[in-house]
Amino acid sequence: RIGQLQESLETETNAARWEYLARALEHFYRTERMYKEALALSQKKFERLKDARSAAALAETQLAMSLPADAVATLQGLDGEKATPATQSLLAIALANVDRLNEAKQVAESVELPKEAGPAVLYSAARMYAATGSADRAVETLRRCFESVPAGQLEAFQDHARKCADFAALAPTAQFVSVLKTKSKVPESKCSGGATCAGCPMRGKCPSSRQ
Repeated sequence: RIGQLQESLETETNAARWEYLARALEHFYRTERMYKEALALSQKKFERLKDARSAAALAETQLAMSLPADAVATLQGLDGEKATPATQSLLAIALANVDRLNEAKQVAESVELPKEAGPAVLYSAARMYAATGSADRAVETLRRCFESVPAGQLEAFQDHARKCADFAALAPTAQFVSVLKTKSKVPESKCSGGATCAGCPMRGKCPSSRQ
């Protein structure tokens, strides 16, 4: 199936469909820690789209490969009007990882998280606060993140947090151990494990979705 995605990406002419395929393949590469492949695809996607979402994805890959200077260049090269809480959070993390802590703190202070921020944005922000020495804000934001993650995905988020270098200084503390026990507050569909029927392949074909 991954091979089919790779082949489709080379021949797809519809821009929206190409972006969808690229995101799916990029997610697979990062999940499987195939970082070389992820980096090549993330760079190609960013060069093609030049938007905040693709910049954040490329920076995530660069940070995962311990290339924080490259992540700084990616995010600072993004048009300022396109910056989002997600890209700014990642920029602060990258700056902290190249020993530009004062700049990282300034960026962190400028980030305003919307009330409806999703779990991925909240997770990046929690990493940012941890990397810039704001332990209490890091833990509280991580709690918000875990509460907003569908239960079926929560374990993956928590496992990443345990291993994430940005949380290394917090890991031994009681507050971090406690926040890792946070439960999801997002109800899930019993048939697909999703919060809604929207992304389910059985949408419209089962009693739940018809209701």
